[in-house]
Amino acid sequence: MIAISLLAGVLLMAGPLQAHPDLIIDCERVIEAPTIDGDLADWDDVDWLTFGPEQGPPDQQRVWLRDDGATEPAGTARTGLDLSGRVGLRWDSRHLYLAADVRDNVADVDGSREQAWYHRDGVALFFDMARDGDGPGWVSGDHALVFTADPGLPPYSRWWRRGTPRGHLESPSPEYVTHAVARTDTGYRMEARVSLALLAAFTPSFRPPFEGHEVGFLFLVTDPDGGLEPFGGQLMFGGVGDDDAEWSRLRFVGAGLARSPRLEPSPEWEAFRRRLDDDLERVSGFFTSGESSAQDDSVQSRLADTYFEQYLQYRPSRLSTKAVWMASTLWGNAGDVARLRAAVAAIGDEEDVWEEVVPGLRKACVRQDSFAVFAQILGDLSARVLPLKSRSVLLYTLAEHWVGLGEDERAQPVLEEVARWRASPWYARRSHELLALIERRR
Repeated sequence: MIAISLLAGVLLMAGPLQAHPDLIIDCERVIEAPTIDGDLADWDDVDWLTFGPEQGPPDQQRVWLRDDGATEPAGTARTGLDLSGRVGLRWDSRHLYLAADVRDNVADVDGSREQAWYHRDGVALFFDMARDGDGPGWVSGDHALVFTADPGLPPYSRWWRRGTPRGHLESPSPEYVTHAVARTDTGYRMEARVSLALLAAFTPSFRPPFEGHEVGFLFLVTDPDGGLEPFGGQLMFGGVGDDDAEWSRLRFVGAGLARSPRLEPSPEWEAFRRRLDDDLERVSGFFTSGESSAQDDSVQSRLADTYFEQYLQYRPSRLSTKAVWMASTLWGNAGDVARLRAAVAAIGDEEDVWEEVVPGLRKACVRQDSFAVFAQILGDLSARVLPLKSRSVLLYTLAEHWVGLGEDERAQPVLEEVARWRASPWYARRSHELLALIERRR
């Protein structure tokens, strides 16, 4: 999780703020790399991103701050004196650079557990390198680089959260990821350097030359203020949570070409979204009326064919993910097992889309009273599909089927594996629930 959402009820959310996936943030190429020392003299001409409770249009940031009482100077809680500032980003052929100038009324880097970076002042950069908008799970190509505002730079001051072929991992950042912090009278200054090779490790599409590339992005500023609750507040710029489908787009541009953040909808996405909305309204009766006629099924199957063609054309992308979901849903509603089996064969082992496909496949097989076929397809897929989020979907669904048949011993190791991966928060949680059921039945 980016933050502990249960605290939202006691935090201040500054208005109806909502980040936007069409928000473009330019990251400009730098000719001479900045020195990482906490002195921001190298950043005079950067296009700063400003943040704070009174800053930014509603498509850029979301703010949660709280009043921690006696630990905060009077009149400063939940204002720009509590938390505000500016962030700058640049890149060269090897690195991405961060500068942050933060106003913070209470310096708090004590935290709790060493790995609980969100209990300390700091700045975190979140990346969806494939920009596939694959949801809140940490899958290959998803990264967070965290820099705490402790000038002493203890071993736990830099963290790296990432999705990998082995699942969701968190650890201190490699030594070649560096940062520096300088305290000021009103807060702190920070600089950091991140290897682009580290960000590209699990994303074959992110390769030099980097100019023109776009990646999903948000930054997070954490702000505990010494109160009783270790989690004191935070601000997100460019996103509203773990779901990277809603993050902004960080665009790598040439020297001198950066522009201010702006909404820039993709024409393809806008046209697709309008068509999707129209088609959902058109077929809504088929989803709610129970039994559908052969004519209804034919309409849905033909419509699904066109969405699957769009999926093949645009993969991997946010558009293709929505398109394959729509195709699978329509085929499922029509009970078209044959077309779904053909689609399954056309989806590559590396593609992370099975969360969108499996519900439709299940519905089609149920309609045709062929759940054994469904289990066989899932078993075959689980042997070849590589992304752990998709493997989690496939294996959990199989294990759930086995639990329903009373085959708990067969299901238990599979559920334990899905829970350990944590590649899909929902399926990890459901796996724990089924494991508890198995334990109660013993």
